Amino acid sequence: MTRKKVVVLYDYEYEYRHARRENSALNLSSRIQELARLSDIYGGERDITVFISEYDEDGVRSIRQLPIQQVISMNGNRPEMVSKVTGEMARKLHNEPPWLVLVVSRDASLANLLKTAAAVSAVIVFVPGDQIPLEFAEASEWARANDLSLECHALSEMAFYEQNPQVYVKVDLENILLCLRDKGFGVIQPDKLHALICEIASRYGQVVSIVYAADWSKLPGDGLQMMATLADLGAQTRHVASRNNKNSVDMVLNNEINDILQKLRGDVLLCCTNDKDFRDIYRRAKSEGIKVVNIGVRGKMSRDLQQAADDVVYLDDGLAKLQPVKKIPVKETDAHHPMAGILMRVATELRRRDYAWFYREDLFALFENDPGGKAQLEEAIRQNYLVPGIYPGDTWMLNRSMALAQAARRIVARLSQRIRWALDEAHMPYVSSGYLINEMSKDSVLVELGIGGNKYAAGKWLDLAAEVGLIEKIQQPDPKRPYNMINVCRLK
Repeated sequence: MTRKKVVVLYDYEYEYRHARRENSALNLSSRIQELARLSDIYGGERDITVFISEYDEDGVRSIRQLPIQQVISMNGNRPEMVSKVTGEMARKLHNEPPWLVLVVSRDASLANLLKTAAAVSAVIVFVPGDQIPLEFAEASEWARANDLSLECHALSEMAFYEQNPQVYVKVDLENILLCLRDKGFGVIQPDKLHALICEIASRYGQVVSIVYAADWSKLPGDGLQMMATLADLGAQTRHVASRNNKNSVDMVLNNEINDILQKLRGDVLLCCTNDKDFRDIYRRAKSEGIKVVNIGVRGKMSRDLQQAADDVVYLDDGLAKLQPVKKIPVKETDAHHPMAGILMRVATELRRRDYAWFYREDLFALFENDPGGKAQLEEAIRQNYLVPGIYPGDTWMLNRSMALAQAARRIVARLSQRIRWALDEAHMPYVSSGYLINEMSKDSVLVELGIGGNKYAAGKWLDLAAEVGLIEKIQQPDPKRPYNMINVCRLK
């Protein structure tokens, strides 16, 4: 196994200040050992830099006995020293990119260094306290928009990362769907397929990302709608045009896996495919110490592929256990349901923040000045509409197996997507409520939930979206018939 370099920046001075404010204990030696163990998991060869305060006499004494490559004393002039050191570190990262950069700090002035690091390496930031600085969150959003890896977490989650492998999932969707069709499976619902892949992947650790690649125009059924549905579920999608009627997805995904091996970090690589062209990259991944899992279709998977993987899971076995698709009675997804309002409020906040989950304390903070809302939230949790997330820490997310929660999440996503598209891309002069109700009728998931094909039900959900503050409804004269008034909708 090749030993990869991990660069660690531990801002002990900042954590020391935070611990003194909180009147909590802090052990420098224990923290360095934690970071060393984490470095060993993701690489092995480590380069640790520590910012320390000259006023912390215990910390200064213990430094000499720890595996630290560089100690920087702030000398009472932190801004100047941080600027100097981070500038030198940025140049070093550019010239000698490591596999991973680990940072422990909550100093917002490090945000530019995080971006520089993310451009050449994967980055994980652990922040003392509960709140991620806005500058760090913005850097993380910037990285995600540019397909880079920059994760920010509370420092309390470090132990979770020591114990839970990171899982990267790549899905050759065209290959999988065609093989399933050959075995007699009908149209596969994308949300059911995604839920099954997530369930399998979560057996191996924390799912970092799921990428679906296909020539969406070639898929059985409505491929473009499937792509939109998977994106709404939080997955990444890649469009790969077929060449000479041959599936080219294997080349694209092989290149992405190469990126994982060269640049990103990961303990588990999980691929959904039956294509033997993945066998060589599997062997290389295993030589780098990464566990390889292949999800395929029984009787369709190449023997070479099975032998190259560490584990093999058959997707059709899981799909066979799923219940046939049934339409949900409207009463279970009625906008007048007692829990509909609270679920729409949660779904709206998740969409605005582009989150899949909330920390429990952040979730309840939304209703800090609303005792009635807080009571409804507790009831929603009691009734299982909100469930613990698969993410580290005390996280909570909408339970997609509950029709009402799925309806709230889907409606918020659909309305947000269509209003933005209509105004920003189609340059429509306005978006009417009638247009949105019509768009909801085209959504296969909402139709299945008994909402899309029912204009009355869709209209009530639209009213609820306005009530919870997702959209704003304004009456204005119809430009085509000025004597008529129409409801115009826009995102708030």
